[in-house]
Amino acid sequence: MLEEMHSKFGVLDHVPLGMCLVQRELRILLWNRCLEDWTRIPRKDVLGRPLPELFPHLGSNRFRSRLTEIFAGGPPTIFSSQIHKHIFPCPLPGGAHRVQHTTVTAVRALDGKGYYALFAVQDVSDLTRLVRSAREANAELEAFTYSVSHDLRAPLRSIDGFGEALEEECGPVLSDDGRQYLERLRAAARRMGTLIDDLLHLSRVTTMDMQRGGVDMSRLVEAIGDSLRRTEPSREVDLVVAPNVTAQGDEHLLRVALENLVGNAWKFTGRREAARIEFGLENMGANKVYFVRDNGAGFDMDHANKLFEVFQRLHSASEFEGTGIGLATVQRIIRRHGGKIWGKGKTDKGATMYFTLGEIG
Repeated sequence: MLEEMHSKFGVLDHVPLGMCLVQRELRILLWNRCLEDWTRIPRKDVLGRPLPELFPHLGSNRFRSRLTEIFAGGPPTIFSSQIHKHIFPCPLPGGAHRVQHTTVTAVRALDGKGYYALFAVQDVSDLTRLVRSAREANAELEAFTYSVSHDLRAPLRSIDGFGEALEEECGPVLSDDGRQYLERLRAAARRMGTLIDDLLHLSRVTTMDMQRGGVDMSRLVEAIGDSLRRTEPSREVDLVVAPNVTAQGDEHLLRVALENLVGNAWKFTGRREAARIEFGLENMGANKVYFVRDNGAGFDMDHANKLFEVFQRLHSASEFEGTGIGLATVQRIIRRHGGKIWGKGKTDKGATMYFTLGEIG
């Protein structure tokens, strides 16, 4: 029977996964070459033997209970460290073990009566090391960013502060050109400070932990609109917010994204007498698509591929202030939520930014 079994499943010797087939009594019927190499246990020494005889931790009632549905033809089950860190201990040089991802699937018996349990063991040791290295690199990068920003802020504050003092003390004796140069100097220092803040924001949204939950998107947009009105009380902007628009995500990050999107719409409608900003939700197939629409300056769709690149701006600083980091920040937030973002616009005819959050489809 074991020879027949290996003949039927012999192709499993050629897959880069550890494969083990057991019957209801947990006797091993198949042990592929990959498991031989990983565990250093030859096939001839395991076939026909009970699995718990080789690996006692797999003889627990808890382990057997999780296989009950499999032997009844139930859905696959994934074993994690809740059962044991390594289903099949596979040593590596230096005494370490492979980090495994193990899935168990029901396979119908050759005679059509009952099912076997097929273990598929994937070695994710390299991936785990890469993830750990990436986290360490992110932590180092964040520390470096904060350090650099602190070191940069001090001289910028000095430049702006001494510039202000110079303007107060010597303003009356400066020529018109001199006062203009001084104002440009102070404006450049303030702009650099804003740029540092935006870069820090971009770094934080990439590395901060996410706390998912229900988010009232309509309420967030209303609050952002109220804040913008307080900064420019003289402006009349028709802000239309669809009611009861909700999402699943990190409320803090989604607020940052909406602040950038609504803030951009507010900025680019600055030259409209009848400015209008709209937030809402559309259904595109199975996906919920959120949008922020305005009737402002718009943009040329030939340059739409630059919208989300850091420091790329589709309008000059003399037209509209900004650092070119806001939409890059939004894109990273949306991607962290498993969604995507894109824009549509027409020069001087407004723009619409669409995004999904990976909730459906």
